[in-house]
Amino acid sequence: MTRWLRANASLLVVGAVALIGFASHPVATTRSRFAVLAACLLILYGAYWSDGAAPRVTRRLLRAIALTIGLFCLLAIAPPLGFTPIDVLPAWITVGVGAVVVAAVAVPALRGRRPQVAIGGALIVFVSIAGFVHISNTADLSTDVIYGHREAARALADGANPYADIRFPDTAPDHANVGMIEGYAYPPVTLAPYVVAEWLGDARWAGVAAIAITMAVVLHVGSRREGLGLLLVGLGLTHPMLGAIFAHGWTESLSSMLVVLAAVAVRHTVIGGILSGLSIASKQYMAITAAPLVSMPRPERWRQTAIAVGVAALTVAPFLLWDPAAFWQSQVGFQLGRVQRFDTLSVAWLVRVPILVALALSIAIGLLLGTRTRSRSGLLLAQAAPLAVYFTLSPNSFRNYFFIVSLMLVAAIALASDDAPGVDADSLAGGETGEAAGVRGGRSAGGDGWLP
Repeated sequence: MTRWLRANASLLVVGAVALIGFASHPVATTRSRFAVLAACLLILYGAYWSDGAAPRVTRRLLRAIALTIGLFCLLAIAPPLGFTPIDVLPAWITVGVGAVVVAAVAVPALRGRRPQVAIGGALIVFVSIAGFVHISNTADLSTDVIYGHREAARALADGANPYADIRFPDTAPDHANVGMIEGYAYPPVTLAPYVVAEWLGDARWAGVAAIAITMAVVLHVGSRREGLGLLLVGLGLTHPMLGAIFAHGWTESLSSMLVVLAAVAVRHTVIGGILSGLSIASKQYMAITAAPLVSMPRPERWRQTAIAVGVAALTVAPFLLWDPAAFWQSQVGFQLGRVQRFDTLSVAWLVRVPILVALALSIAIGLLLGTRTRSRSGLLLAQAAPLAVYFTLSPNSFRNYFFIVSLMLVAAIALASDDAPGVDADSLAGGETGEAAGVRGGRSAGGDGWLP
C-alpha cells in the first residue's frame, strides 16, 4: 500500500484539492460534499485498479466499493447546487436503471459477457430514449448555450460565418453577464454535430447520441475480461448530472466521447491520432489532454502526435482563415475576458490563481504523468488528472466541466480491466483460472499494456 501511495500521490492531491474546493463553495450542501467525496473515491479506485498489482480479492472489494458509490448516487439525486427539475431525469428512471444493474450484478448466471452486453445495451437505449423525451419536455429552455447552437445552425444555413455573424443573449448571472455574446463559443469540431442535430430537430440530440456511444464503448471494453461493463454503465447512466447535460446542451458529452474513443484506439497510430486530434480540438480546455499524449513513452509517439496536431489544425483552419480576428475573439478572447461567477466550483473562493498559471501547472502535471503511463487506462487517468487540477484552480469552473472527468474515470476503469492480465467475463462464470485464461487469450503474465 505504501508503494501505491507514493506512486499515486499526485492523484491523491488532486482528489484532496477538489474536495476542498467543492466544500469551500458558498452554496455547497451536505449532499454535494458527499458527492465529491464519492468522486474522489472513484479517482482512487481507478488509479488503484490501473496499477495492475492488486490481488483478485482486493479487486472484488474495490468493485463492491464502486457499486456502493453507484448506489449512493441513486440516493443523492435530490437537487444539489441549485439543481432544478429540468436538471435531472425522472427519479424512477435513475432508480430503475440502478435496480436492474444491482440485480444483474448479484445474479451469478448474468455475469457472463453476453448477458452483461445485452442488459447494458438495453439500458443504454432506454436512457437515450428518456434523454430525447427529457429534451422535448424542456423545449422552451433558453440558455446562452442553446441560443448559440441555434444561431450557429441558422448562420450556416444562410451561408454566414457562425464565429463572426451571430449574436445571442448571455444568460450568465448578472454580475458576469456581458449582455450579448458575439460568435459561437465552441470550436468547429463541436459546431458540426450540434448544427447537424439542430437541422434535424434539436441540437441537444447530439449530446444524447454522444453519451450513448461512450457508454457502449465502456460496456464493450469493460465486459471483455473482468465483467465490469454493466456495473460501469450503471455508474454512467445514473450520474446525477446526466439530465442537466441533456437539457442544457452542454458539450462535455461530445468531448467525453472523443477522448474515450481516442484512448481506446491509441495503439493504432493513424486512427488514434485522428481521434486524439478531434478530442483536443473539441473544446478549449481539452488542449490540456495533449500533454500526456506527448510525453507517454510508446512506439510511434511523435508520429501520432503529429497526426493529432494536424487534424486539430485542419478542423479550425477554414473558420480561422474566414475571419481570423472574429475566430480568435470567440474562441480565446472571450474566455480570457470572463469574470468570476458566483457559482464557480473551484478554490477561487479561497485563493485567486491566474488562469494562465492554472493552465501551465495542469500541462506540467499532464507531461509528468504521461512519462509514467504505459497503458490505455493510464493514459485516460493521466488526462483526467490535469483537467481536474485546471478545473479546481480556474476562476470559472462549472458542474458540467467535472462531468467529463467523471466519465473519463469510469472509462479508465473499463480499460484497466481490459489492459491488465486476468480472467475474462465468460471465464469468471465458468470458473476458469486467471492463468489459464491468460494463456488461452495469448497474453503474457507480464501484462504489457501495449500488446494488442
